[in-house]
Amino acid sequence: MDSIHLLGKIHLTHLHDRREYISIYKDSHEKLPHLITTLALGQAYMNILEIDEPIPVYQNALKQYKLGDVASLVLMSYIGKILSTTFQFQKVKW
Repeated sequence: MDSIHLLGKIHLTHLHDRREYISIYKDSHEKLPHLITTLALGQAYMNILEIDEPIPVYQNALKQYKLGDVASLVLMSYIGKILSTTFQFQKVKW
């Protein structure tokens, strides 16, 4: 995972290629659909200020886990943080 972060950082900061930056994280998520790669993809979207993109990624990953699992709680926490950061309070379900 460190090599993916390093490669992404090079594409974003030195080459200024946002499209390739996201494609690196998308490829890693497609090859290894795991909680860590899901969170990394969502964070990559937030790093380039694509604030609407991580929520569907997290919601699709949430379908894989049982309600109450640690992974589902982490994903719900990240969704809540994004919604509150972007002031989308109407989408929060109580």
